[in-house]
Amino acid sequence: MNLPYRVAASVFHRVPLPPGKLARSRDGRLGAAARWVRWARESRRAGPLIWVHGASAGEVQVTAPIVMRLRARYPSMQIVQTYSSSSMADWPLPAGIDRADYAPAEHPVAATDVCQSLRPWAIVVSRGDLWPQMVLAALNHRVPVAVVGATMRPGSRRLRWPVRVLLRPIHARLAFVGAVGAADARRWIQSGAPETAVSVTGDPRDDHVLERVTELRDIQPILDWAAPGATLVAGSTHPRDDQVLLEALARVIRAKPAARLLLVPHDAGAEPVRRTQARAARLGIRAERWDGSAQPGDVSVLVVTRAGLLADLYTAGTMAYVGGGFDAAGLHSLAEPAALGLPILVGPAAHHDGFAKPFLEVGGAVAFDGRDGPRGLATTWMEWIEHPSRRSAVGMEARSRLTRGAASATLARLEPFLGKDPWADAK
Repeated sequence: MNLPYRVAASVFHRVPLPPGKLARSRDGRLGAAARWVRWARESRRAGPLIWVHGASAGEVQVTAPIVMRLRARYPSMQIVQTYSSSSMADWPLPAGIDRADYAPAEHPVAATDVCQSLRPWAIVVSRGDLWPQMVLAALNHRVPVAVVGATMRPGSRRLRWPVRVLLRPIHARLAFVGAVGAADARRWIQSGAPETAVSVTGDPRDDHVLERVTELRDIQPILDWAAPGATLVAGSTHPRDDQVLLEALARVIRAKPAARLLLVPHDAGAEPVRRTQARAARLGIRAERWDGSAQPGDVSVLVVTRAGLLADLYTAGTMAYVGGGFDAAGLHSLAEPAALGLPILVGPAAHHDGFAKPFLEVGGAVAFDGRDGPRGLATTWMEWIEHPSRRSAVGMEARSRLTRGAASATLARLEPFLGKDPWADAK
C-alpha cells in the first residue's frame, strides 16, 4: 500500500478532532477491530459468512434487498455489516444482518485481524466505499471483493491523480462490479476495474424502496401534526438547504398559513438543530424539535432528531425536498419519496447529479434557481399546494423512474463467488 497513504491514515488516527460526526466515526472505527474479533470468537459459526459494507444509511439501503435475497436463499449463512459513518451507529440493525458495527480502522493490522477472525467468503461493498486496507486484507487472503450499485461521477477523484494511482491496483483485482448505468460502468473500467468483471445491473436501492413495508406506528404523532395542511417533508438536509427552506416557508405561509415543513436534517446534533430553530424564530416561524417522545405542538416546522425514520416520514408529506442540492458532494436519495409518488424539489446542484438527472428529465423533480432560492422554491411549493393534479402528475413521473430487478440481477452475478470457502486451504 502506498506509503504516504499509510502515514496519512496513521496521523488521522492520532490527531485530536473537535466533537462531531468525524470524531465519532474515527473513534468508532478505532475500537471496531477488537469488537469484531471478540464477536467472531464467540459467534462465528462454521460455513459461509458474507461481509457487507456500506458507508452510511443510504449505502446500506443499496445492499438491503440483496441481503434479504441472500437470507432467503441461504438461511444458515451469516451476514455481517460494517459502515464508516457515525449516523449508522444509531440506526436499527438492518434486516437479515447478524451483526453490524463500524469498519475497522484504516490500518493493516486492524483490517487483517478482522478479516482473519471473520473469515468471510466474500466482501460486498455498496456504491464504491472501498477502504484500501480493508480491501487489501481480503484480497491478500483470496477473498473476492465485489462492488454493487456501483456509481462513479464524471470527474470523480477516483479518476484523477493521486487517488487514481492509489486505487487502481485495488480496482484491478475486483471480482465483480455491478454498475448502476452504462456511464458508471465505463468510468469503473477507466479507473482500472477489469472489463470482464463489470456489468450493468441497475440500482438495487430501487428494489429496496419499492419492496419495503412502511411502518406508521412510530410516526403517528407526525401524521396527526401534518394533517391540517400541505406538508413538505425535507429529508437529509444540510444547513444551506435549511436556510432556503425556512425563507421559502416564510413566503408560503403568508398566503397558506396551514402549510407545514417537516425537516429531517442530515446532522441532527443538538447545536445544528438549535441554530435551525433560532433561524426560524428570526423569520417569525415557530419550530419545534421532535425526538419521537411526545406529541408535536401546533407549529409550522418540526425538526426530527430521531434517526432511522426518514423513509416512513415521507408518508406524511404531500411533496418532498431532498437535501444536498447545494453541496458538491451531491444529493441524497430521491428514491424514497419517488416510491411514494411524491413530487420532489431539489437544489440547483442537482443538474450535475447523475441520480437526479433522470428525474429532472421526465419532470419528476424540479430544481429551483440558486440565484434566488427561496423565491423559486416558494413558487413551486405554492403551485403544488394550489394545483393537486399537477402535483400528482409530477409525483407519478418520479415513481416511473424506479425499476425493479437490480437486486436479483446483482445476486445472480455474485453467486459464483459465494459457494467457495477461500479459507479452506488455510485450515
